[in-house]
Amino acid sequence: MDSKDDRFSGKEEETLPPNKFKFREDQQKMQILSRITPGSSAQYRTLSELYEECQLMKSEGGYNPDKNHWAYFMMYLNLLADLCVQRNTVPLPYINRNLPLKTLVAFLHETTVKKNLLFQPFIRLVHHAFVETSDY
Repeated sequence: MDSKDDRFSGKEEETLPPNKFKFREDQQKMQILSRITPGSSAQYRTLSELYEECQLMKSEGGYNPDKNHWAYFMMYLNLLADLCVQRNTVPLPYINRNLPLKTLVAFLHETTVKKNLLFQPFIRLVHHAFVETSDY
């Protein structure tokens, strides 16, 4: 790993604040670094693993619907799309650094997205951040 990839070191997994996401590609799969519950440690998970783990939390008795991590992730993607509406280019450096087009397209190919019809936030972000703001 070069110095640019230090953000994916094990040390950062311990210091990732709650409700924050980081992304990486590992073995041809996109992974999300997140902390599902405030007391847990941050872990890299594939989109499918994150979805399944969040759905499992719903079925357990201790689940609090106000703290739905999956819904928060979907709202995060929609917020990024909202920031780019009307060809606003101000958030593009953040989006390109954290969720480049390659990452979003990889998520669209995930079985979980196809099986559970979760396309909307990913496509919406691609549309507003990459299609609408392109110089054509």
